[in-house]
Amino acid sequence: MSVRLNNNLSGAWMFAALIVSLVAAWAHPVPAQETGTPTAQSDSAMVERGVEIVEQRFCRACHVIGSEGMTVGPDLNQVTVRRDADWLRRWLASPPTMKPGTLMPIYPWTEDELDAIIVYLGQFRTPVEGAAILAEHGTGMEGGLALVEAYQCWACHAVNDQLGRPIYPDLTTLKERRTPEWETDWLADPQALIPGTFMPNFQLSGDEIQAITEYLYR
Repeated sequence: MSVRLNNNLSGAWMFAALIVSLVAAWAHPVPAQETGTPTAQSDSAMVERGVEIVEQRFCRACHVIGSEGMTVGPDLNQVTVRRDADWLRRWLASPPTMKPGTLMPIYPWTEDELDAIIVYLGQFRTPVEGAAILAEHGTGMEGGLALVEAYQCWACHAVNDQLGRPIYPDLTTLKERRTPEWETDWLADPQALIPGTFMPNFQLSGDEIQAITEYLYR
């Protein structure tokens, strides 16, 4: 009974947070100048359309995009590092199909809108050069910390002083639940351990996996 009560409380908390976030977004719409700078690979008109969509659909009521937003859902600044365009299109088209129980609503996207929002989110992407990071910081704990920051693991997970999101596992207490060997296998291929998991495969190198594991189990 206590487990069911805790789950109900967790669901109620997330629903309440969503309502509060939506009210905040209506009261304080995000100005258009908060967008990133278009890159040579993107069309500025699509970026501008993406700005309009983010404002119209109140995406920042749940997500951090750029320097503003709420923390109900994952931080989206590095979402195009974590997910490719095909995955994002499928997710936006039908979130519950890919993650049953998600609070993410279904919108009647057009193909052009999907293109625009993905291009827009790409403006906030910072490519992660794992080999360069490890060359600078080493393959130990310091390199692991740098990689966790670069990949923005805290976009979903609590990691030490980063709060993450309560619906995802807390990595600060990971060593109390899993062995380092399990974590190494998990980072190499999450789907192999838990088919259907929402965790993306970052295609990490062996050295990156070693460094991140050392950091999480320090």
